[in-house]
Amino acid sequence: MIVNPILPGFNPDPCICRKGDDYYMAVSTFEWFPGIPVYHSRDLKNWELYTHVITDDEKVDLKKLPSAKGIWAPCLTYCEEEDMFYVVYGVMNSMNARYFDVDNFLICAKDIRGPWSEPVYLHSSGFDASLFHDTNGKKYVVSLEWETREGYEKPGAICMVEYSPEKKEIIGYPKRIYPVGRLDKDSEGLILMTNDGEFANAMTHPSMHIPKTYRVTVRPSITEDQITEMTVGMMIDGKKTAPAQVNVISQEPGRVVLEIILYEGRNRQIRNMCEQLGLEVARLKRVACGPVKLGMLQPGEYRRLTAEEVKKLNTAAKSNKNAGIESRDGHDNRKAYRR
Repeated sequence: MIVNPILPGFNPDPCICRKGDDYYMAVSTFEWFPGIPVYHSRDLKNWELYTHVITDDEKVDLKKLPSAKGIWAPCLTYCEEEDMFYVVYGVMNSMNARYFDVDNFLICAKDIRGPWSEPVYLHSSGFDASLFHDTNGKKYVVSLEWETREGYEKPGAICMVEYSPEKKEIIGYPKRIYPVGRLDKDSEGLILMTNDGEFANAMTHPSMHIPKTYRVTVRPSITEDQITEMTVGMMIDGKKTAPAQVNVISQEPGRVVLEIILYEGRNRQIRNMCEQLGLEVARLKRVACGPVKLGMLQPGEYRRLTAEEVKKLNTAAKSNKNAGIESRDGHDNRKAYRR
């Protein structure tokens, strides 16, 4: 039985990692010292204070920082290939007006109890940074930039940069990562990611009509008239939807699986259409975006797009003269993710 809260008291921004049968959780400490306590558990239900990551006040300068600043959101990870623990953390200096002044650091240790390495300064681009250990051995620092422009959606854009453990520094400068479209929290499937903002904008612009294919399970059943309504377009929020393709994949009592192809990207369009028709959406999965198919990707997995997929996407988007398929740094950084 789990008794909540599993960690009572002051333990914000928890981050959990596992090594073998042991689970470790690191939390924020802001301006307080020692920094970044680590808790230990074998069952994820019972936790005990195990150690602190930062115990030397010479390794982090928290003097003169106001309340609730200091060490934010430590990301604790374990790299099995290296048998090494990593912690990426930010030192928030101020949040004046709409600007976040934060410095991001990385430290590592063979043993969770230390000794921990000297902090490596990473960058001051974004906050709540984390470390991604890729399957090819490379490491990437991912953080969230705060949107400072009036009228733009917050919090902002995700940015990413490669980290070299050998050189103990980042390679290049963080680049923003843009999703090509989005999925709501109740949906799953394919998401394209790119570091080319112009390309992302071209692919999602209403004038481009890039088809997105969904596998949708609805209840209880569907009629030909309902299919026709979705196909020719429906009035939602005072505006008619673009024509869609709707095919019945399978049908059984109380359940129908549809393939729906949309040519526009309105918010929760399929769910809103089904709700208006009295249909319950039991499952919604995006299985293709233009020529890019989800295939056998499992949740959380990703792959790079093939040259042929990139070429076809470029062909689909070339009517927008501002969209180039090559990223500005010359690298093909488009990937397909399974959410």
